[in-house]
Amino acid sequence: LSLTVRDYTSIADTAFDVPLADSLPDGIDFWGVRSYSGLDSSSFQRNPRLLVVDNLPPSDVAPVSPVAGQYPNQQHFACSVAVNVPVNPIYAPEFNVIELATDSQFFAPEYVYSPVADDQFTIPDEIVEGRWYWHVRRLDSAGNGTAFSPTATFVLDTTPPPVPPTLRPSDTALVGGDPRVLFAW
Repeated sequence: LSLTVRDYTSIADTAFDVPLADSLPDGIDFWGVRSYSGLDSSSFQRNPRLLVVDNLPPSDVAPVSPVAGQYPNQQHFACSVAVNVPVNPIYAPEFNVIELATDSQFFAPEYVYSPVADDQFTIPDEIVEGRWYWHVRRLDSAGNGTAFSPTATFVLDTTPPPVPPTLRPSDTALVGGDPRVLFAW
């Protein structure tokens, strides 16, 4: 544990920009202000304040399910994502942003879900059947973010196909003689 103390004096205003040469590294810092009256008297600083510095982007994220070739058959289904190891989860918690759209360019996403804290998220809305596109990005509470992931696609199909009518053999038919039976529907 290393302790670095920086003192800045003769600040006449109530705001202060840390000089570029003293830029703080990512991590947790504490700060406080004392008021001086003359050269030998100062106020007591009671409550140091916590300051979290986070300049690192979050971990990359990618869609896992549903993806091409998958056909969810319920209105409320789960989207799953794979996240690399979180970069700075202690300093600035990370979360996902999921967008669903009916066009692959996401000109006007129909649904945006944020913040999504978990790697699996059940869609709360009843989306219409058909082809859907979705992608995900990761943000942290410091405002750093990744680009959107590659786009995944799926087809929502909640309507079961109709049962085909059976034509042959008829119900209770007696089949004999030829071991071959012709089924038709």
